[in-house]
Amino acid sequence: MAAGRQQPRSPQKLTGTPCSISWRLTVLEGLSLRAAAERLEISAMSVQRAQKKALAALRQQLVGAG
Repeated sequence: MAAGRQQPRSPQKLTGTPCSISWRLTVLEGLSLRAAAERLEISAMSVQRAQKKALAALRQQLVGAG
């Protein structure tokens, strides 16, 4: 295994929207965009776009709640 790469915790089934899954893997579990993309079997760019959508949704919830 290359230095700096993390092993996925477990091969559990991921549930939720692509945005929430990308957010969970990269922010909460600390995976890189590439590692999350490998786990989801999509491109790193798709993970990044989903991450941006999730961040925009969270921002909207926070602004709307304030």
